[in-house]
Amino acid sequence: MSTVKADSLELDPDLGSRLAELAAREGTSLAEFAERVLRAYADEAERTDVEAVDDEKRWQAYLQSRHAVPFEAVRQRLGMLRDEARAKSARR
Repeated sequence: MSTVKADSLELDPDLGSRLAELAAREGTSLAEFAERVLRAYADEAERTDVEAVDDEKRWQAYLQSRHAVPFEAVRQRLGMLRDEARAKSARR
């Protein structure tokens, strides 16, 4: 994988020290640690964006259909799934 050199990143000295200490504990360089942290943050931010779009689509579908599952039906189904999982676990 090729890499791109980004502009220098200026950190608060305290934060820089904390990150360097965490990187050292993991046996990695500060640059590698920072890249992993930033990658995880970007992944989560993108996932959040996708979920927001999906949520909006579901909301719009509900507004059109007005179809919803009553809470008691959900509770009953979850209870059935719990009981099935317990029975399966007991058979092991």
